[in-house]
Amino acid sequence: MMKKEALVELAAKAADAARAAGADAADAYLTRGRRMSVDVYQGEPELFESAETAGAGIRAFRQGRLGYSYTTDLSEEGLAAAARVAYQNAAASDPDEFNGLPVTADSIMPDVDLDLTSEEYSRPTTAEKIAFALEVEKTALATDSRVTGSESVTYAEEEETVALANTAGFAGVYDRQTCYSFADVMAEEKGEIQTGFSYAAGHSLAELDAAATGREAAERAVVMLGGSTAPSATLTAVFDPLVFVQLLTAIAPALNAEAAQKGRSFLASDVGRRVAAAAFTLVDDGHLPAGLGSAPFDDEGVATQTTPVFEDGVLKTLLFNSYAARTAGTVSTGNGRRGSFHSVPGTSPTNMFVKPGEPDRAAIIAGVETGIYVMGLQGLHAGVSPVTGQFSAGAYGLRIKSGRLAEPIREVTIASTCAAILNNISAVGSDIRFVPMGASFGSPTVAVDGIVLSGR
Repeated sequence: MMKKEALVELAAKAADAARAAGADAADAYLTRGRRMSVDVYQGEPELFESAETAGAGIRAFRQGRLGYSYTTDLSEEGLAAAARVAYQNAAASDPDEFNGLPVTADSIMPDVDLDLTSEEYSRPTTAEKIAFALEVEKTALATDSRVTGSESVTYAEEEETVALANTAGFAGVYDRQTCYSFADVMAEEKGEIQTGFSYAAGHSLAELDAAATGREAAERAVVMLGGSTAPSATLTAVFDPLVFVQLLTAIAPALNAEAAQKGRSFLASDVGRRVAAAAFTLVDDGHLPAGLGSAPFDDEGVATQTTPVFEDGVLKTLLFNSYAARTAGTVSTGNGRRGSFHSVPGTSPTNMFVKPGEPDRAAIIAGVETGIYVMGLQGLHAGVSPVTGQFSAGAYGLRIKSGRLAEPIREVTIASTCAAILNNISAVGSDIRFVPMGASFGSPTVAVDGIVLSGR
């Protein structure tokens, strides 16, 4: 792969080329990376993929107008041509007083090590990576005789170098590496089939545990065998960490300042108000050491930071990129993020997580007289609106009776509003888990009172 120093030099030249073409200001975002994945099925490798990517996205500002172009040609000539196109494209856009480079961009980045890479990343051979995935599947099948096969077992890894430079003097570059494993397996008994999943991620294969991943997926599938629907009731829902993470991803768009400014957030007018339970603190931390969504700077060149979004139930801030910040008369929170070099920066979380509490999962469940331990949600993103805050989703899990887990429940719907869910959080556990889902989201076990369960 191209050395970091060379990539950031090219970014600076690309930004300068846009200004030489006539732009008032410009920036260039360059990435170069490599990804591989292996899927296994019935004890054999089923699919192996490996790919390299490289590209650049260039923004040119011209009298309040924004022009953008991208290219996969990272030669100086290719970047200069793309820079001229970006400048020309600006002429076709409408002027907007809030367009421009971030005012907080620093010309020199602090020398920080966020542990986004690992010396162990490059050591495993391809055969060892395949063997890891096979071990996940093998362990799942050996955990219980009722586990009959897998729907998908995957090991994947990716590494990327990101460089950014602008005409205000900013220049920065960093590397990141990520490895993850996913298992979705099936259990069968008396003609009934249930599935269970597990997920693990880190910065090297050495950080992942094949046996633990396979075993968890198997146990989640087996425990749901024999389940049935349940009577409708209003009760306490105790959300598994991996499930509350899903809920966070559905609510997160409501914390986007751009969305709020356009009237697309149920939280738009709530900054500064207590709108969640005192037990709820939500943090977005782009500077989290070893975080799967961490970076020294965002995709506009703003230094990342630790941002308390909710603190003891009070909504302290929304998340801002530079455009939304300028619109609101404030500063960016370091959340200017691009999906890839193909797109201009939007606003997105980095590492968004619920701050853990003290009780473990067992203690939380012990405190629930009647409830459901939610192990999975279905149709979540169709049933949750970050605009209105409505919440409804299919659910499955285990009944809670007098503080103990009981029989499995499935084919039920749980409903509330996002505002009520946040306000009715009654316990936050200590067992936090992170999952990269675009950004990185983390949560421990969370109990919520007043959930309406609809069954038979």
